[in-house]
Amino acid sequence: MAEITTPAGADKMVVDKNNKIWVLCTSGNLIRINPVNNTVETTFNNVLVSGYNEKMVLNATKDRLYWLNASFGQPTKVFAMDITATTIPTTPLITRANVYGLGVHPNGDIYVADAANFQGNGRVYVYNNAGTEKSNFGTGRGPNGFIFR
Repeated sequence: MAEITTPAGADKMVVDKNNKIWVLCTSGNLIRINPVNNTVETTFNNVLVSGYNEKMVLNATKDRLYWLNASFGQPTKVFAMDITATTIPTTPLITRANVYGLGVHPNGDIYVADAANFQGNGRVYVYNNAGTEKSNFGTGRGPNGFIFR
């Protein structure tokens, strides 16, 4: 077992197609770790995150990251980045209020869960991989995550 120092607030983790570990930190950093030699290979700074309600997921081929930037009273932004990128995106792929969940279907569609401020039932919005809304449907209260078969 090894100890790897990360920026403050290491929160969400995923493993990409190259078995690299990606860590989203509430301090505004996204890092890529090489588990073979236990080193931080890349650190992206100034990542737009809020410090709460972080979500990070990969697409089915594990070569594209998606994460949320949720801020109180502001629309939530969904960012997307290829695992080979050398800079952090500054333009969101999707912007929507009350986002509480995020998932990517194996066909590439992006599922965004709107919790409706927990004041009633939520809604799921389905986007194509370019960020264009395709459809939406109602849910129960507080939709948060997705599992696809």
